[in-house]
Amino acid sequence: MSSLIVKFAETSEELEQAFFIRYKVFCEEVGFFRVSDFPDGLLKDEYDDYSLQCIAVKDGIVVGTSRITPYISGRPFLIEKDVDLPDIFCREKSVEFSRGAILKEHRNMLGILLKVLDFMYEYCKERGILQIATFANLKMYLLYKKMGAPFLYVGDRKIINGFESVPLIFEVRSDFRILGK
Repeated sequence: MSSLIVKFAETSEELEQAFFIRYKVFCEEVGFFRVSDFPDGLLKDEYDDYSLQCIAVKDGIVVGTSRITPYISGRPFLIEKDVDLPDIFCREKSVEFSRGAILKEHRNMLGILLKVLDFMYEYCKERGILQIATFANLKMYLLYKKMGAPFLYVGDRKIINGFESVPLIFEVRSDFRILGK
């Protein structure tokens, strides 16, 4: 029986595995970033210096990742490169979810990604975060709608990381859980 653990990366090796997964998905598989721009095979950016990297570990192997980026005064969120967030967005009590990626051979009806997002959403609840800014690919957007997730649609669809995506602001509520438990 296989086991899945979702946690924050704790070691430099786990961080490198997360950056490698992003590279595999967004550079090699989707082609959103050029392989030649990341000769070390690790997709990193300036947000990684102060973000929490969440990882999914299946049978001892890192198979998925996403990150939580806190608000830092004077620094826009990554989403703000593509979308003007509305005035109701309270940056000081908000975070951004971005760069979610699961290795192709481990994608199974969104199961691993949903567990990662649930872990991150619960983390935000525990810390009094009020809102989460994110881009959701169309498949996830439709799933969030079906789940009754508390979100606000905040802009036009765009191609983000190689996928048609929808900009959203999630309200963090104690009565909602991604996995519905």
